[in-house]
Amino acid sequence: MFDREQAWRDAMRHHAVGMDELKKSLLAEYRCRKGGCLLLRVWNSPNGPEFYAPAARVSDRFATAGQLDWPAFNRHSPERTGDRAGRLDDPVIATQWLWLVCDHLKEAVWTSELRADIKGRRPGDPTRVRLPRGHADTT
Repeated sequence: MFDREQAWRDAMRHHAVGMDELKKSLLAEYRCRKGGCLLLRVWNSPNGPEFYAPAARVSDRFATAGQLDWPAFNRHSPERTGDRAGRLDDPVIATQWLWLVCDHLKEAVWTSELRADIKGRRPGDPTRVRLPRGHADTT
């Protein structure tokens, strides 16, 4: 049985090793076009592709749109998402989307799109995506 909270802890622990170490396994990094804010990192782990999206401010109205508190087990207020982390093969989100959120952007990205972005990528040679997507943004 898939343990979402354990997957969150594993992904948070793997992300906490620091960028020098994480760069070796990084598959994709997503940032907002306007401010360059980090939206999401995806890396290869022994458990498969894991992700981390940093906490972000959201309005109560937007928070009720769903999923912003999942899988954020450290959400401390209704105005923030909490750090969102886990595995791309999580059965709940595998056919759904993740909200990528910062002060400048609130965009739902399908997990199938994330998987397509990392397909064929070698760990340590990540694709870099600016959102919203535009011409010549992905490397």
